[in-house]
Amino acid sequence: MSWIDERVDMKVYTQGEVERWVYSTCNICSVGCGCQIAVKDNKIVGIRGNANHPINRGRLGPKGENQWYANNSTDRLLTPLIRNASGGLEPATWDEAMSLIVRKTKETIQEKGPNSVAIYSTGQGHLEDYYTIGKIGRAGLHTHLLDANTRLCTATTEFCLLQSFGADGTPASYDDVDETDVLMLFGHNLAETGTVLFERVMQRKKRTGKPYLIVVDPRLTPTAKEADLHLQLYPGTNVPLLNGLIRLIVKAGRIDDRFIANYTIGFGKMLASVEEWTPEKCAEATGIPLERLESAAAALGQTSRLVTTTLQGTFQSADATTACVAINNLHLIRD
Repeated sequence: MSWIDERVDMKVYTQGEVERWVYSTCNICSVGCGCQIAVKDNKIVGIRGNANHPINRGRLGPKGENQWYANNSTDRLLTPLIRNASGGLEPATWDEAMSLIVRKTKETIQEKGPNSVAIYSTGQGHLEDYYTIGKIGRAGLHTHLLDANTRLCTATTEFCLLQSFGADGTPASYDDVDETDVLMLFGHNLAETGTVLFERVMQRKKRTGKPYLIVVDPRLTPTAKEADLHLQLYPGTNVPLLNGLIRLIVKAGRIDDRFIANYTIGFGKMLASVEEWTPEKCAEATGIPLERLESAAAALGQTSRLVTTTLQGTFQSADATTACVAINNLHLIRD
């Protein structure tokens, strides 16, 4: 079951009746809340949460609830602009703009070669967009300089899952958040970046006392203020913290030897790599008191149901892929 109560959040910015509501999904953060878009005169005029959607049950976060103001902003760009000889920007047609792009691209490639052209794209596109960009860049222009904010935001997550499991599909779901006994938010300020999911977690916690909430963050965020255990580490010490926690769990015997032997590889090498990270060394490197490290290792090692989430505090930090792989290792070895 979802622990979040139904509550239909709605904002409509129009005078008179909405002509129709269009089913959609909010794309502002990664929670994926179901919503319905208010339309009048073929324009977006509002939004409301979808009460039947299992993720948010009608709720919307503050960004999702207010994202549609920009669509009707008076200074929104509605046509391409081309810079003139005097340095000013002038409106142009799409044909004029695309012709200019094609001409400049051809001139640049002819003069400096294909890698003189780079394409930087968004993380808010669709699969078809990225496929087309890849075809244009790789096959058409022959440039290898393709990048996007997805590399900074999510490429680490993809690669660590490939390294650990051989596939980049997410191994958990929101339903697991409703069932877990321990939830570790590692570099994940859920209260501000995933408001609806945070409300879902906290409603269940208020009713049942679960999950035991561990928050790993250098800052005292709104999420950390609600934690049962806040691991306030020094910035850039994610890997030392994880190495120390894994070592504590192993030394306490909270590992599944049969699972490790039958379904994992490289356990010996992993164990050797964390051996130097004694509790004392981990505490010194991370700034986390020794008793907090021991409490975290006990909670992580003893629970039969653990969910860990990561966000920018993990995969936009130092040694991001190594840290994410270490989180996977922690889950794989547990009893």
